[in-house]
Amino acid sequence: MHLECETFNTFLSQTTFSEVNDSLPHVSFPLLIRNHNYEILGVLDEPQFWKGIAIENWGGIVDVYMDQDFTLYDSWEQLVSEKGKWSTYSILKKERHRFQIYSKAMLHEYLYKQIKDDFDKVHIMLENIKQENNEFRQIINASYDEIFVSNGEGDVLFVSEACKKITGFPPEIFVGKNMKELVEEGIIPNSVTLKVMKSHRTESSQQEYLNGRKVIVTGKPIFTEDGKLHRVIINTRDITELIELQHKLEVVNAIMQKNNVLITKKGDLITKSNKMNRILELIERVAPLDSSILIEGESGVGKGVLAKLIHDLSPRKNKEFVQVNCGAIPISLIESELFGYEGGAYTGAKKSGKKGLVELADGGTLFLDEIGELPLDVQVKLLNLVQDKVFKRLGGNISKRVDIRIVSATNRDLKSMVKSGKFREDLYYRLHVVPVHIPPLRERKEEIELLIQRFLYQYNKEYHLDVSFTESVLEALTEYNWPGNVRELENLIEQLVVTSHNQVIHPEDLPDYLKPKKKMQPITALGIIPLKQAVEEVEKQVLSHALKKYHSSRKMAKVLEVNQTTIIRKLKKYNMNNDLEE
Repeated sequence: MHLECETFNTFLSQTTFSEVNDSLPHVSFPLLIRNHNYEILGVLDEPQFWKGIAIENWGGIVDVYMDQDFTLYDSWEQLVSEKGKWSTYSILKKERHRFQIYSKAMLHEYLYKQIKDDFDKVHIMLENIKQENNEFRQIINASYDEIFVSNGEGDVLFVSEACKKITGFPPEIFVGKNMKELVEEGIIPNSVTLKVMKSHRTESSQQEYLNGRKVIVTGKPIFTEDGKLHRVIINTRDITELIELQHKLEVVNAIMQKNNVLITKKGDLITKSNKMNRILELIERVAPLDSSILIEGESGVGKGVLAKLIHDLSPRKNKEFVQVNCGAIPISLIESELFGYEGGAYTGAKKSGKKGLVELADGGTLFLDEIGELPLDVQVKLLNLVQDKVFKRLGGNISKRVDIRIVSATNRDLKSMVKSGKFREDLYYRLHVVPVHIPPLRERKEEIELLIQRFLYQYNKEYHLDVSFTESVLEALTEYNWPGNVRELENLIEQLVVTSHNQVIHPEDLPDYLKPKKKMQPITALGIIPLKQAVEEVEKQVLSHALKKYHSSRKMAKVLEVNQTTIIRKLKKYNMNNDLEE
């Protein structure tokens, strides 16, 4: 687009066509015509050059045919600012008598291209803004909360899709209307937007819509730079279910209070047993201290859960909680696993050695589960750890000190083991500073249903199901003695949730050992009757029950401890032999 004209592209006034023609191999059109003072007089383009030759032959001079419609500019910015009001030629001054020359057609082409480029850029920007706006709308519409936007005069500009669920109306009902109009129509009660417009500050209010939905509405003002109210942004959150849940909770609490029932939840442990509540009170008192705690109880009662609760209630809660199952580690490895080992301590050991679980618990809590399974030689090293918080790695001679709190647990009778020489007495008393005995689940049946509901909720949520139990199932589970305690109960609930074909679990869906047994009708005599008649009546009832269950004279005779012929004779006497299979 640029033609840069050097000094030899300029010709003096009064130059002939013949002289210009001699220079044509070295110059190009258009040519600038100047005087001796380097003042530009005009522009000679190629068509005018050949026209002059045709009319005046080679002796004609360039001045006659040069175009004097030109404008000189000192800068490109000055030239461009004309925006279409250019002369036939626009000449831009450069240094040392050099020029750039542009025809009007060239500049119009440049202007058109600039406008087209700017238009293309604006179009791309608009498309990007449109896409971003669509994405923003999708994000806003994905929210469960309703977003409501009005201008400073209360005219509704935007409402998210959540309004359909919250108000019962589509966004079109609101957009384009003024808030005062919506209030007058009764669609919006107690408008927070109008409050914000009046106060010019954030406002909140609880409302109830015509469809019964209860909401919390929060409005925030947005101002222009000069302080005028520009927008009001409203966030509406549906709290209907929350209020209903709160009401149910209040009812439950009232019932519990009436029946003097206290439910306690600490960490992962939940209970309404008086025995367990007393244990929790003890734990809250001793957890902040570093005294050793020995938790005793049958397998599955929740000793590990209680140990973790002790850690979480202690100042060490942000440090490591290291659990060691002493019964699960082979005897040959238990010392190296607990205390670690030095390089080369035994064949196959790492050259750099290895930290044990005791070192990993430094600063935190070491939980020794099933401590009654520890061999006596390891008990000696453990005694030093409990007493002085020092130990030596396997194969090492250097004593290491650790800052740990020791909690131990067992399902065995450690006192009996002490008497039989299977557990060190000194270690027992070091661990037994704070004894905690967790009663088996059969001794705290009052919390079985609470645990059932807790595990049912947990596994329904985990597997995205909605399984429930009938009252008969809850009764059967409550009556069972649970030899495996809470662990057995939890495993059964998970099993029932994931394997049931029905959404509601009935007694027949339970394992055989949990199915309620049919109650045998009692054997009774009808009032005061002759003794012989009473004996016959009782005998008849006993035979009837036995026949329904066994259908066999041989089996009946064995159970009733008489010979088979007696059974057959008695059944025949009472006309009951028709149901006999043999």
